[in-house]
Amino acid sequence: MKNHAKILGLVSAGLVLVLLILLAVAQADDLSVTVWVDGQTQPIQLRSSSRIPEQILKKARITLNPADRVLVNGLQVDAYSPILSDGIVSIEVRRAHQITLTMDSSTSTLLSSAATVGDALWENNIILHEGDFISLPLDTPLDSDLSVKITRGQLLNIQVGGQTFVVSSSAERVGQALVQAGITLQGLDYSQPAEGEVIPVDRVIKIVRVREEVQLQPQPIPFTSEFIASDQLELDTQNIIQVGEYGLKMNRLRIRYEDDREVEREAEAELVVKAPVNQQIAYGTKVNIKTLSTNSGTIEYWRAVSVYITSYHETGSRTASGTWPVKGDIAVNPTWYKNMKGMRIYVPGYGIGVVSDVCPGCVGKPWIDIFLPKSEYVGWHTTQVVYFLTPVPSNILWVLE
Repeated sequence: MKNHAKILGLVSAGLVLVLLILLAVAQADDLSVTVWVDGQTQPIQLRSSSRIPEQILKKARITLNPADRVLVNGLQVDAYSPILSDGIVSIEVRRAHQITLTMDSSTSTLLSSAATVGDALWENNIILHEGDFISLPLDTPLDSDLSVKITRGQLLNIQVGGQTFVVSSSAERVGQALVQAGITLQGLDYSQPAEGEVIPVDRVIKIVRVREEVQLQPQPIPFTSEFIASDQLELDTQNIIQVGEYGLKMNRLRIRYEDDREVEREAEAELVVKAPVNQQIAYGTKVNIKTLSTNSGTIEYWRAVSVYITSYHETGSRTASGTWPVKGDIAVNPTWYKNMKGMRIYVPGYGIGVVSDVCPGCVGKPWIDIFLPKSEYVGWHTTQVVYFLTPVPSNILWVLE
């Protein structure tokens, strides 16, 4: 019982002591406070009956922002917990500043009132490792908004000549990574991506070894055909006077190899070893006027040619001669039209027509397009001989193509 009474006595004495301390705190004199705020050159002096830092700062007309830091006598405190110290008190308000952090191609923002950049990163669980790169020293004071870039040292696969080298690098550009890895580009060598480009997402850099060699390559030179008029040959007949011969030239080629694989051949120069011999063809200019008995009577003609014949009908356009097309109009290719405009041609099964229109598609062979009205239209697709009627024109197209 005596021990129990003794314990109760000690507890009672302790409670009384706590009450006395709380009463003393409540009745203490006003605090003498010196307030320092980031960005202000002079401190604020005041006395306060409150021991709550937030209330003291409010009396000094200082508003706390999110993430601001309050230090009392150099120690960080909760702005809403009472100050237990007596006498002169120093309160420091460290304003929070924004850090724009770019890390591994991702950008985020941090709000911190830490003293330095390094402290801010540590408080946000951002730990730097060997090989990492940071754009500002860790002891940079955090007294304003800052932009900080961190590049982590990451593994790179560098492929060279069929081998892959794995290195760690925090370089942003391919060229920087190659220098760090001790790999050089020589001559025409290049990298994929290029040296000035950023490290690719897959972190694979390929080195392409390039070499070039020069070769001489023979190449034939085709001959051309030269047409020579002959009044000894009948019109639309030909005779080879001189057989054409191919020439020969040597091309100097520059061949490019990438990783021993040919990727390009470029002709740099050429040397003619043997000039080609043109083929000479004599074409007849001897015109003989002949007659032919037809269902329409006897016709007199000076040229008979086997041609491909097609037909066309009204298209809503005038002929090249400026007239509306009628039966008897014949269209030919533009070259023929220049020489044959107005010539009369007898077409078996069609009758006598006049060259009065242009057929742009009638090329590649002797070809005429005959007009038939829609009421009589039949699609012609045939090859047969047609007859150019007299008189003989002065502007004969000797060679028909």
